[in-house]
Amino acid sequence: MGGLPNNLVEMQHIGARTRERMASDREVAAFADCGLALAGSSLARAGFNFYRPTPDMRQLLVCTGGRGEVWLDGRWRDLTAGEAYYTPAGVPHAYRAKARGLWSLCWLTYPAAAPRAPRFAPRAPVVLPLNPRPLALAVEGLCEAVAHRAPQSERELWTRLLHQHMQAALAPATAQDPRLAALWSAVDADLAHPWTLAELAQRAGLNRESFRRACLAETGRSPLREVAHRRLRRAADLLRHTPDKVAAIGQRVGFSDPFAFSVAFKRAWSRSPRAYREEG
Repeated sequence: MGGLPNNLVEMQHIGARTRERMASDREVAAFADCGLALAGSSLARAGFNFYRPTPDMRQLLVCTGGRGEVWLDGRWRDLTAGEAYYTPAGVPHAYRAKARGLWSLCWLTYPAAAPRAPRFAPRAPVVLPLNPRPLALAVEGLCEAVAHRAPQSERELWTRLLHQHMQAALAPATAQDPRLAALWSAVDADLAHPWTLAELAQRAGLNRESFRRACLAETGRSPLREVAHRRLRRAADLLRHTPDKVAAIGQRVGFSDPFAFSVAFKRAWSRSPRAYREEG
């Protein structure tokens, strides 16, 4: 991503009409175990503007409703429900609410040098499709626990849950084992291929059980579930950003049966492919 436009300098404005809830590492002891600094949610309106030329933190910003804008690849891009904006430390990023309407978000912030934070792979801001509801519910539960002065044990449970959802959401971008990173790149390049467990393990250079354990450790999913996750993630992106027919998108990501594609997509995204496209 290129730098921010010349007229965009450091700015962190919530805006008078935006409402936020948040939990910090001062209030939640378990944040230290996950490398978290802040977690919260925003109901953002016009005036909500964040421009960071040299951020000293990493952030996952998840849209749960409405439509705002994020700076990506040298231009403003809409961020809508079912999409997340990940920003690494030290690289310019920006996001803002539009002049009209409500933009609903939840977000997690990690210090740049936090030793226990997930080591995200992207070196530039990226937009990822994901189901926002599990993460949003975990953030809301944690903020409720803090607001009502729940004991640290309860706050820790919410923290573990939201950290788990965050890791699952970012698993495609966070492979640390180079063998798995190379494998998932090959899978992403040919999602229509009928991948089998045996073929995946062979390409990773591991026996089936070692491969299964490695995949679970990095993604939280079995190998074939990870393939399905990548197929449905790509399908969501194609539905939002191409005019292709639903059945054609299903075939492109590996579903020869339109009905099976619709069922799998609805299970993952809580809505049918057609409804997901219309909402976008």
